[in-house]
Amino acid sequence: MSDYLLPALIIGGVLLVALVLLLALRRRRRLRLAGRALLAPAHAGFFHILREALPNHAVLVHVPLSAFIEPSGLSARRSEQQMRELDQQGTDFLICDAQMRPVACIGLDSEPDKATRASLEAAKIPFLGWRSSALPTRQEIADTVAALRSPVAAPATRDPAAERVEPGLGMDDLPDLDEGRREPRL
Repeated sequence: MSDYLLPALIIGGVLLVALVLLLALRRRRRLRLAGRALLAPAHAGFFHILREALPNHAVLVHVPLSAFIEPSGLSARRSEQQMRELDQQGTDFLICDAQMRPVACIGLDSEPDKATRASLEAAKIPFLGWRSSALPTRQEIADTVAALRSPVAAPATRDPAAERVEPGLGMDDLPDLDEGRREPRL
């Protein structure tokens, strides 16, 4: 019987070690994730200021441009490629009207890169940038967004087709709110 006991103990030990290693490897494969705050403290504070300043608007955070801009007039292949590019571009805050149409993108302590700026300009969506060290007042925010939504002076001859499309506004159309408090970036 001792002839069979030693090999059985060796095989049992090998199987036990294999089982322990298998369990250890399975534990390593588990994702180790932890929740975190959606916004940094400065951004969270500014989010609340935006919500108070714009009660009739939706304020969304960390939105990819593909959520509110879509390619038009492109082939299916080029459109898909453009959507992938828009997925990689984003904004700190997106301000939407009551019908969830984009009104403006806002950056806090950040500038849009060249591609993001080009996408926003092509879609006629203004970008506003402010520094956390010089935040605008609630009234300045409300006035700036209201100026983006107000109609631009119509030309002498009106084109009915042009009236169906809401015009985009450029930097010259924004009110001048100097006083060193904000830095508009469109």
